[in-house]
This record gives sequence, C-alpha cells and structure tokens, in this order.
Amino acid sequence: MSTRTRIAEPDTRTAAQKAYDEAIANAAESGDWNGFSRTTLLTPEGARALIEHGRNLDPAQVRADALRHPLRWKEHVFRIVRCDYVNGKAEVEIEPHDAELVAELRKRIEANRFHILPFYQGFGFIAFPEDHARHEER
Repeated sequence: MSTRTRIAEPDTRTAAQKAYDEAIANAAESGDWNGFSRTTLLTPEGARALIEHGRNLDPAQVRADALRHPLRWKEHVFRIVRCDYVNGKAEVEIEPHDAELVAELRKRIEANRFHILPFYQGFGFIAFPEDHARHEER
C-alpha cells in the first residue's frame, strides 16, 4: 500500500490580486460590500418569477421545442434530427449531414456535465453560445 503526498502548487497571484481576494473574503464574511462595484443581474422578484415559471416546464419538451429551430453554424443552416445522451455517449443526427458538425455536437454534449447542448437561441434559429455576438441584431 503506497501513500501519495500532494505537492502544493505555488501561488502565482500578484500582491494586488492577493489583497483583492482578501478584501472579497472579508466583505463576504461581514456582508459589507461598500467599495466594490456591483451589478444586479436579477432582482429577487425576477428570480421568484423564473423559479415559478420553471416549476411548470417539462425540461424534455423545452429542449425538444428549442431544437426544432434551425442551427446556424459557420455559413450553413442545419436541422438537428437527434440529439441525445445514451449509455455514456452522445447520439447526434443532423440534416444535411456534416461530419465535422456532428463531431462538434457530440464533443460539446459529452463535455457538458449535464450532457446537454448549450446553445444561443436567436429569433427563429439556434447557434453555439460563442456565436451570439455574430448573430445578435445590430
């Protein structure tokens, strides 16, 4: 029986980063966030509304509805016919067939901890999240 010891990795943060991290830890402990810039991403009322809405949704139906939209990828448009995670493997079928896109979809589904396909939903289409800026209305 062997015992492994873990070697501590060096702390590569700068002095300024360490001071900022300490200030954040202190603020989290005390609850006093004065001196930090904050952005409210969602009000408590909005969070409650989303939670209430989510209680009435069937996740499988939501995914199926979203995946009915065409997928924009590169300069082409595809339809996702099948997009499932079965027995530890992503099962993907698209029309028209594109081996590179199928491989990319499988990779993304298998890498996702929930084994789902994260996507950006535009008006009448879906795309990969990193393509959001390219497709958003200007």
